[in-house]
Amino acid sequence: MRARALAFLATAMAMPISAHAQTVEERARAAAEAAREKSADSEAIQQNYLTPGLAGQSISTVDGSQSFTPSLACQTTSTLLEILAQPGSTGDIGTLRISRDKDIDGTVDQTMTLPMPVSGICANGVISCQPGTWNACRSYKWDIASAGDLKLTEVDLTALAGCYCVNNSCGSNLVLGNMAGALKDIGGGVVGALTSADPRIGVAQAAIDGPVIAISARNRPPARPIPRSRRPSTAPIPRRSRAMRRRSRRATAYSRRSRARRPAWARLSKSGPVPSGAR
Repeated sequence: MRARALAFLATAMAMPISAHAQTVEERARAAAEAAREKSADSEAIQQNYLTPGLAGQSISTVDGSQSFTPSLACQTTSTLLEILAQPGSTGDIGTLRISRDKDIDGTVDQTMTLPMPVSGICANGVISCQPGTWNACRSYKWDIASAGDLKLTEVDLTALAGCYCVNNSCGSNLVLGNMAGALKDIGGGVVGALTSADPRIGVAQAAIDGPVIAISARNRPPARPIPRSRRPSTAPIPRRSRAMRRRSRRATAYSRRSRARRPAWARLSKSGPVPSGAR
């Protein structure tokens, strides 16, 4: 009878533990699934963390129960780019003008007007052909000059990505009918070149007004140098003199001799205090 009671008690104690373990597993699976939804790929990470973090917007936890507004760095916000695109009668973008604030201080430092029509738009550049056709095409990639100015560098077509035609050889009114998309694609290519050259730039927002797109950005200035008074000392640690080393060795030897001269009952015992009978 006593054995049965013990067996029943052990079973009753094991049941809550099993149920608790199952609850922990379910919680772990739910947390993993929530984390996977918010960071499954680079696009999800950029949408949920990178873009709002750089723009000073709210970021929520994995389970969505809490949110916070990060402050990654001291930032200044201003219009980084203004891009004007005007298509011509052939469907090509006849006028493409880019105004850029290089140091994001509110003043335009560079104005660039493309000297050729844009017949195709790519994710990282443009294509220029004979107006209204897809003949004698030349490929250009957005690039940054050594002085920091935006420029176009002629490259092979294989160096461009995500290209599509916009002039009349592929359809009519393609730019006018999709002005917002064309401006975003051109602006995305320009911003990609700028951020590759200066990772401190973080795009905050883009606003489209007719044939113009204005892209605002936050510029994170470099960290301030540490004052000299707060810098750790780089001076070498002075070596002890020969006399100091001799005194140290003598003190160590004296300490060892003193411990050896003590009676057995006064020495520390690893197994506990020495019984009084041993004294």
